Amino acid sequence: MPNDFVIDRDDLVKITVHYADNQLVVLLNEHDLYHRKTERQPRLNDEVPLNSFLVRGVNYLNILGIDWGGAARYAFVITKNGEPIVGPMDDRFPGQHGLVTQYNYRLIVTG
Repeated sequence: MPNDFVIDRDDLVKITVHYADNQLVVLLNEHDLYHRKTERQPRLNDEVPLNSFLVRGVNYLNILGIDWGGAARYAFVITKNGEPIVGPMDDRFPGQHGLVTQYNYRLIVTG
């Protein structure tokens, strides 16, 4: 599948969030790893390490973008050992309310 990524147990995997307007939630295997609420699209540089929550086999990474109305923007990159495996993503949405986007990935850990 195009949203599947093979990760070795020794790889360093993280998400860096650059925009989370209005709200961005990162879930890994149902653990809430990141939950940021912002307004007016401030530039962020939030790093979310994933390694301590990864298990051998299939891991489910879900990223949810929630809007409260007005323009929304979600930007992030997922890296493995410093190299992008997803993104950088930079998605913008017109004024809506509720869940406006969802990104789903499977991280398959070997080793």
